[in-house]
Amino acid sequence: MVSPVAAGETPAAQTDSLEFTLAGRSTLTEAGRTIGRQSDFSVSASWLQRQALPFKDWYWGAGLCADVYEFRGTNALGLNRLQDCAVQFSLEYFIAGEAAVSVIARPGLYFESHPTGADWDIPVEAVTGIPLTDSFSGVIGLLDARFYRRLVPVAGVVWTISPRVRLDAVYPEPALVITCARQLELRLGGELDGAGFRTDAALAHRPVDYTSYRVGGTLSGNPFPHLKLTGAAGYEVERTFEFLHETRRVHGGSVPYAKLNLEFSF
Repeated sequence: MVSPVAAGETPAAQTDSLEFTLAGRSTLTEAGRTIGRQSDFSVSASWLQRQALPFKDWYWGAGLCADVYEFRGTNALGLNRLQDCAVQFSLEYFIAGEAAVSVIARPGLYFESHPTGADWDIPVEAVTGIPLTDSFSGVIGLLDARFYRRLVPVAGVVWTISPRVRLDAVYPEPALVITCARQLELRLGGELDGAGFRTDAALAHRPVDYTSYRVGGTLSGNPFPHLKLTGAAGYEVERTFEFLHETRRVHGGSVPYAKLNLEFSF
């Protein structure tokens, strides 16, 4: 979603990130019946090259991204892995050093284990801020894709309480953001992860919308120039697999999670 950068700064020309997430063994239920327990380990990688457009404060970017979700434990679901590889394009507008508009498209293949041409999708994230007062701004947008069961709205209000404290009352990722120091930030709130994928022949190539919603704390800092290190921990309060074109829905209960992200900016 739209996120502010330090006032007076311009966005990095190149951003590379690598993220690892481990969520505990969750009890899966389907139609009120327990079908087993399952843990989740994921790896995400992203590279984005950003350049200024001829129009003031507008930037466009292009790069690559990939995700792998590994599920260990029960095989009752019929899924052990979901993954994607895509190119990504971005269009952003900055006001006084803050991202006011962000549109990101990630055309690529979203599949289980064996990619084919039928696995194509183009997830789109479009979010814009709306200035209201000196301390308040609105946020509105959407997340949508071919393999999503439903469009995900983005809406809410951002309250800048002080130069060091900000409240993002924004669905689906509300948060209290505290700037502890210039190079250290604490975030307390929710996080939505996942995507839509097309399964292999064993599941009749049925698309599945996988989502993970987590609540916890995230601490970000810059221990070295050009390197941002982020650690997070808390609880995954919901893990859901929804199969499109049918009513099958598998739900996982609350389990702890931990995340580590390395981001290089130049």
